[in-house]
Order: sequence, then structure tokens, then C-alpha cells
Amino acid sequence: MHHTISLHRRFLIGPRLNPALKKIVEESKIDSLLYGEDFPERLKNQQEIQRSSKQLKIAKPKMPKNQEEWLQIAKGFEKRWNFPHCLGSIDGKHCILQTPANSGSDYFNYKSTFSIVLLALVDYHNNFLFADVGCQGRISDGGVFAHTSFCKTLYAGTLKLPEESILPGRTENVPYVFVADDAFALHKHILKLYGGTHENNSPKRTFNYRLSRARRVVENAFGILSSVFRVLRKPILLKEDNAALVVLSCVYLHNFLRRSKTSRNIYAPPGSFDIEPNTRVFYFLNESSRRIRMQDTSLSRPKEVT
Repeated sequence: MHHTISLHRRFLIGPRLNPALKKIVEESKIDSLLYGEDFPERLKNQQEIQRSSKQLKIAKPKMPKNQEEWLQIAKGFEKRWNFPHCLGSIDGKHCILQTPANSGSDYFNYKSTFSIVLLALVDYHNNFLFADVGCQGRISDGGVFAHTSFCKTLYAGTLKLPEESILPGRTENVPYVFVADDAFALHKHILKLYGGTHENNSPKRTFNYRLSRARRVVENAFGILSSVFRVLRKPILLKEDNAALVVLSCVYLHNFLRRSKTSRNIYAPPGSFDIEPNTRVFYFLNESSRRIRMQDTSLSRPKEVT
């Protein structure tokens, strides 16, 4: 059975979001957000959390509504990551749970833990455009994606994506795409790496490098979440639906804290991200400058299930 909670559902704003925010405050020691500064005690007051939840409405992940908004994202990917015609990066991550009661193997993943999956679309600046969380950990990225409203609208052709256009230096029109890994099926608007091994400086190897660099933004976003919101770095001691609300609240807070330059520089300062030049393994630098390998956090990569 497939249960997910989408960020587009209204009940996430209001009474059900408030306990989730409180859970983050209590379990994640959210004062670490300010990297050394004391987080105001008044945030722990329920009334203050209610006011905060109202402010979070403006940080709700939103898909572009028209071609012009999609084109702005594509321009950002081309300028920042040197990858034209890209509209976002898709990926999924496991959020570890305490063993759910009477769930059998539904939430049991390939790492022998229980989890729900966060499936996300991220823009060129590490902001969430879409998130769906709650699918059982045994299901692959591709399976999770197939059940999302994002996938259904993409396949139905109702996302209002930009019309095909010519790449720089070319003569034929090509579609705008989302970048993903091998867990996702190829589609007119979903692009992934060439399989196999390719010679240095070959066109396919260069393409794979460029696509990996563009796809990195979703890894960055997951890395920030797992480093800052420590409730995600250990099993969440809640039932599946409530755990999903906590994860989604972290996504809201992520977008909210990245809205202004001041909060963004505190939440994820410039230079927070590092990359091993040879292995291309991505890291997030936390408040003590200790590099956290993203694959070693509780937000671990789902494995394809056949």
C-alpha cells in the first residue's frame, strides 16, 4: 500500500504542522541552526510556533506556473552549472523510522532499517520545488516518483513546460529536461547518465560529468537537511504519518531560511559544500567544519528494487 503526503495538501499548514515544528525544536536542538548562537526560548512556546507556521506559507515549495517561470530556472542552471535546458534535479532519500507496528516488511529497506522516502525536485539554487514523503522504504525512487502528482502531470503534458528550442551552437530543437539518476526511467523530459565506461574527454564522459554536476543540487539540499535538522540523523520516534509531517516541516524550514541573504548565510554559509576532485563524492560542512559524507547520514540513497 502506498501512503504519501504531498506538500500541496492544505492541512500541513495549521494545527497539524505546529506539533511537527515543535518536534523539530525539541529533538533536533534547533538552536544549532544559528551555529553557536542561542535560539530564542520563546520559539518553544506553542503560540510562537503557530505564528511561525503562518510565516512558512510563503516558503511552501511551488512548481512554476507558466513557461516564463520554468525558463528562469533553466537560465539559472545554465549560468550556475553550465547545463542548458535543465528545469530541476529529481532524487529520493530515505528518512529512518523506529520500527512501525504491524507493518511487516513494507518499510524495510535495503540497509536493513525501516524508512519512508522523501522524493524531491530541486532548483539550481538548492531550493525545493516539489516534495513528496511517506512512501515505504522498500520502494525504489522510480516507483515513488510514479505515484506523485508531479509525475502524473509531467506524463500528461500539463506542466506548462517551455517549448523545445535550439541549444547554443546547434540547429535542431531539443526539449527542456529534468535530470535524474538510473533509478528513473528515461522520458522526453527526463535525462540521465550514459551507462557504461567511457574514455577520458569523450563526448559521453563529458556529458555525464556535466549532468552529474547539474544533478548535484538535490544532493546539496538533502545534505543541508540532514546536517542542520538533526531529527533526520537518527530514527524518528513517531508513527509514519507524523514522521512524514516532521520531514515536510524541515523542507518548509529549508526554503524559508533560504529566502533572504542573511538567513541563508547562517543556515548554509558560502563554502558549505565541498567535493572530492577525484571521486566526486559530495560533502556538507557542518557548524564545526567537520565534513559529513551525505551517504553516511540517515538521509541515505534508496536502492532500486526489482
